[in-house]
Amino acid sequence: MWQSDKLGVYELEVFAPKSPESSGAIIFLSGFAGTSLQQQSEFRRVIEAAGIPVVRPACRENWWLDVVDPLFDESQTPMAFVRDDLTSWITKRFGVQPPQIALWGVSSGGQGVINLAYRHALTFPVVAAMAPALDFHIAFGRGFAVERIFSEAEAARQETAILHLHPLNWPKHQFFCCDPNDPSWYSGCERLASKLRSSGVPFECDLSTHVSGHDWTYFSAMAPRVMDHLRNGLTRL
Repeated sequence: MWQSDKLGVYELEVFAPKSPESSGAIIFLSGFAGTSLQQQSEFRRVIEAAGIPVVRPACRENWWLDVVDPLFDESQTPMAFVRDDLTSWITKRFGVQPPQIALWGVSSGGQGVINLAYRHALTFPVVAAMAPALDFHIAFGRGFAVERIFSEAEAARQETAILHLHPLNWPKHQFFCCDPNDPSWYSGCERLASKLRSSGVPFECDLSTHVSGHDWTYFSAMAPRVMDHLRNGLTRL
């Protein structure tokens, strides 16, 4: 049920159940390391048990922004690739189209799915992010490719998800989580939760479960809850 495919020059990791349990599909955006889902046993178990098609573009060092990144493509932005090309590919492959395509991501991919859902809430109303690197502008100059895309930290901050939250147009089913011992990204998640509450935007989050910090042990521990959120959100559309 796990396959490799290709879209343009980009490799895709695909879970294609023989008998899907849902009329939906899930796009998974990796973190900076581009870790394979098949290499994580708990993720494999959760995904296979859910029986929902999952597609992961196999890209490393990606912030999934609507800004051109020369390492990714000289003209098309990573966000546009996901929004347009990958979504169209999923429609052709599985017969599923927005809004039945949910978004799931970890770390830089986590901020990517939130950013995408905030800009295109009607297209992607179901989203879940694990330890999302929301305040990625703080990584400017630290070797995480932010400086490859932006000339200064302030330019990066202008592209963060929280600045693209629309008080009247938001994803109906959003969830994010972060381990309290995540030294880099926890404060950004707290700030987003505060912003959503003050704006009256419904959301779910878990910022209290402590496992191991920012790593796949934590991601794996939270995977069942995230999948429940995605599956329920797709069902309620």
